[in-house]
Amino acid sequence: MYDISVGSTELEHWIGPNRKDSLISKLTKLKEKQLPLLYNPHTKPTLDALNLKINALQQFVCFKAQLFIPYEKEVDFIELNRDCINGFHIHFKELAQFSSCKFYIPSKVNWLQEIQIQVPWLTYHQFFETVKTMVNQNRNLVFASPETAKGSFDLSQGKVN
Repeated sequence: MYDISVGSTELEHWIGPNRKDSLISKLTKLKEKQLPLLYNPHTKPTLDALNLKINALQQFVCFKAQLFIPYEKEVDFIELNRDCINGFHIHFKELAQFSSCKFYIPSKVNWLQEIQIQVPWLTYHQFFETVKTMVNQNRNLVFASPETAKGSFDLSQGKVN
């Protein structure tokens, strides 16, 4: 999710849902730990067995990302693909404005899955009580109903209907 208060560059503003992770830390880990594995002496026997020459290889990285921007705020960024915007995020204190919506809370293993419609939707009251507990446990990431009826929101477009 995008948080302008974190860091000073575009990439530093992208953080994980619990604020414990960041895009910069992932890129640093890739650059300093994972990509150099190609040049590790223990890698050479495998490359030789596959008849691959290190100098002929070129490494690329592609992230599968779902980006969430602040609700009702325009975010200008150029280093990441805008097509990866999957919705928006709001602060717990702002939930009341969605009191007529239905909500869904995916399990962590389903965070990267496309939004599903045939799931057990929660009423605002059920959702609020659940989220209050989650906030106290420093957990988050929830989705609202993608119904087109008044008072619901389509998270794939990041807009309230």
